[in-house]
Amino acid sequence: MILGVQDRKELESNVKSTIRQIKLWTDLARRLIPSQGDVGEFTYGLVCGMIIGGFTERFVAKNGRQPDRDEMADLFLVIRNQMPAVRRAVLRELEPRE
Repeated sequence: MILGVQDRKELESNVKSTIRQIKLWTDLARRLIPSQGDVGEFTYGLVCGMIIGGFTERFVAKNGRQPDRDEMADLFLVIRNQMPAVRRAVLRELEPRE
């Protein structure tokens, strides 16, 4: 099975919401990251994990089961298509202000 239309819309909406709130995530990453790490990469990984984890948690609550292999493939297809916009938002937020 692939993701249903409603699940796909929810996932895409979650990505867009995350982009709108990117300052929250970059601020959190700045507080969490060890001093030797790259805050941009850390934020990007944190955001990706939050999106995938949050979606999977809601999917299980709604459907009473983990996504199957096809649903996970569809999830990662959506994520792959949306993540460049997330990365741009992270980098834009971390650019030095003049």
